[in-house]
Amino acid sequence: MRITVLYDNETLKKGLIPSHGFSSLIEDENLSILFDTGWNGPILLKNIEKLQKDLSKVKYIFLSHQHWDHIGGLPDVLHKIHNKVKFIIPSSFTPTFKKSLSDYGELIEVGERPYEFIPGYLSTGEMDTSLGIKEHALLINGKKRILVVGCAHPDVYNILQRSGKVDMLMGGFHDFERIELLGNMVKEKIFPCHCTKKKNEILTFYKNKSQKCGIGLEVGV
Repeated sequence: MRITVLYDNETLKKGLIPSHGFSSLIEDENLSILFDTGWNGPILLKNIEKLQKDLSKVKYIFLSHQHWDHIGGLPDVLHKIHNKVKFIIPSSFTPTFKKSLSDYGELIEVGERPYEFIPGYLSTGEMDTSLGIKEHALLINGKKRILVVGCAHPDVYNILQRSGKVDMLMGGFHDFERIELLGNMVKEKIFPCHCTKKKNEILTFYKNKSQKCGIGLEVGV
């Protein structure tokens, strides 16, 4: 399995375009899952081209929450894929948005309970915040346990508690400040991406366990 960051606020390689938002591609044998689509479709497609990734192999699109920095690139992606896909989305997405997605494939709507949509690949189930932002994350149970989050608005530690201990954590941790708690829940590697407020502090605190995130990051598992 390989996870590649396609869209992020920072880039790790020349020729790739950083922009506010997040997207990653999970490739596992004959399976490709696109996790979120960043803000800007043309930027996402340029990064995908530079990274030599093939969107035609994408069968599932996992959307963490309905904020534009995570779904804005979707129309451009869908026009590029040319085949029907399955969308893994929180059931709280708006009816209008669901209708627009249904023209391009099947909707798999996830409620509050964890849901395994294919063997080894689960939604954590949507979680809420005091501001009413509902979000779910992707949990992979393979050779390693991997949690990929979008912005982690419901608090990344709360998501980890629901998921259980993982080997790897990747994504945006938003305003999460209790960084000392991550070490108890993540065994091997922490990748603070996108909107993580305490990004530099995490990299310093977990200097042997964390790694800088950005477009072009590729993690083999």
